[in-house]
Amino acid sequence: MARSLALVLLASGAILGQPSTASAQASAGQATAAVLSVVSEEGDDDFATDLTSALRTAVDQLDAFKLDAREITLTQMMLAHGCSDADAVCLGKITATLGVGRVFFATAHRADAGTATYEVKVHIYNA
Repeated sequence: MARSLALVLLASGAILGQPSTASAQASAGQATAAVLSVVSEEGDDDFATDLTSALRTAVDQLDAFKLDAREITLTQMMLAHGCSDADAVCLGKITATLGVGRVFFATAHRADAGTATYEVKVHIYNA
């Protein structure tokens, strides 16, 4: 599962890989990016860890980004900034705190109770 997700994310590189002129630059043509650790709503920690690893690997392999190595969850960052929703204002505060131009985060929950089928949504915030 993690490998196929990484391949899908890498295939999306043409869309994700265009650096913004407003992004913090790591080197010529590279925007800094953070991948926030995934937390599964049902407590499927192994799945969340594998998904986070796949997302980090995919972003790290895109030439357009320098991956920030910190391992922080969206929930931790929202609590630190007093945010109740992951809206543009909150995500703007998070990117400023982390000093990155893009933040990638995902949510995952079981599509059907009692199965190993998950619904995963990957979000990208461009500062």
